[in-house]
Amino acid sequence: MYYTLEPDVAGWLGEMTEMDTTTWPETVHRLEYEMAGWRGDCLLAAHPVHILEAAAARELASRKFGGFERRDVTVSLSDQFLQLQPDVHLPEFIWLHVTGVAGVDDLGAQRNGGLVVSGDVLAVLHKHGMANCELVEFAAATGCCRAAVNSPGISPQPRPTSRRPATFTSR
Repeated sequence: MYYTLEPDVAGWLGEMTEMDTTTWPETVHRLEYEMAGWRGDCLLAAHPVHILEAAAARELASRKFGGFERRDVTVSLSDQFLQLQPDVHLPEFIWLHVTGVAGVDDLGAQRNGGLVVSGDVLAVLHKHGMANCELVEFAAATGCCRAAVNSPGISPQPRPTSRRPATFTSR
């Protein structure tokens, strides 16, 4: 079974992002994700990209799931983030570059850039925390969604409260 995910949007593309807007979805060559506020989810979005906590990405890779590449991302903190969440410690993130076909590979992209994952990938993501992610069952034959599925009681993970530098690059 496959699911279409609508991850939490915790920020936007930063000024250092390099993107070709002549394609659909847009093609990103270099990514800066500017964090505006973080509620603890391991998977975040800002059209047309997704970022993922490095620990979750390592688990996906170790379990040999296909349909994605781990790429570098620069995560910066907006003024809003620094004002509202000054003591929040961010984990390391990677750019989850999706290369798979929706409903075929473990991770796949829909034509509109939407993220589709297998049930096994979903279980890994839930383990790492994604309480603010919406999901619906994916109908591979039509390439769209069937019915809303409730996310089973996943709560945000408590995070340490030490401060992180305003900008960091992770792999």
